[in-house]
Amino acid sequence: MPISQSDQLFNLVKSLTKAEKRNFKIYAARIQEVESMKYIQLFEMLDKMKVLDESVILKKFPKGKLSNLKRHLFSQILVSTRLIHKKKNLYIEVRELLDFSDILYNKGMYMTALKLIQKAKSLTNKIDDELLYLNILEFEKTIESRHITRSGQDNTRNLINTSREKLKSTSNSVKLSNLKLFLHGLYIRKGHIRSEKERVEIEEIFHRNTKDIRINTLSPVERIYLYQSFVWYYYILINFVNCYTYAIKWVNEIK
Repeated sequence: MPISQSDQLFNLVKSLTKAEKRNFKIYAARIQEVESMKYIQLFEMLDKMKVLDESVILKKFPKGKLSNLKRHLFSQILVSTRLIHKKKNLYIEVRELLDFSDILYNKGMYMTALKLIQKAKSLTNKIDDELLYLNILEFEKTIESRHITRSGQDNTRNLINTSREKLKSTSNSVKLSNLKLFLHGLYIRKGHIRSEKERVEIEEIFHRNTKDIRINTLSPVERIYLYQSFVWYYYILINFVNCYTYAIKWVNEIK
């Protein structure tokens, strides 16, 4: 059964920490309008409930406007929570920098946008996300190709070479994450192998998807996907010794 709009909102409110709730109230109180007061009232009502009671909510708010009010509250909680976690989560900070860069770019402030892009690249290196880095590079290449930035031939060459490297790494990440997901799904559907035929089939699939992988060239994220794939592979084959060995490698890579 699909989760209703009310259930989603109620679950979100109940998932908030005290700090997140306090931050939301401060964020929402900045706008002293009738509509903003209504969604704060809805928030407080849901926060006090032990169990969701839609009938109590309907007594307070007109049914015709309640749907939009819920949707607005849901959105505002996410926005305020994003703000409080921005400095703790580099992914959020990088995406915000990209959003700001896009706004500046569309206003014709190309050089300022490029400065934020450089900062985003620096932060992305810390979280080792090849796909995110590649997206940033593509945005930078768009600016460089459409406008005169006077960045020089060396920067152009570096952009091209870095893009090639990240593309290769991203391709490996996608390939390995697909393999991990496939093996996971295979176990859910079929469980452990039950015949020699099934053993041969799974070994052929695994070998075909990993034969070109060179572990010493992989990034940390790629190695994690590879180790996860090995864990599921050996688990399906009922080879628990090797399964445990790669589980340890997986955990150590995260550390």
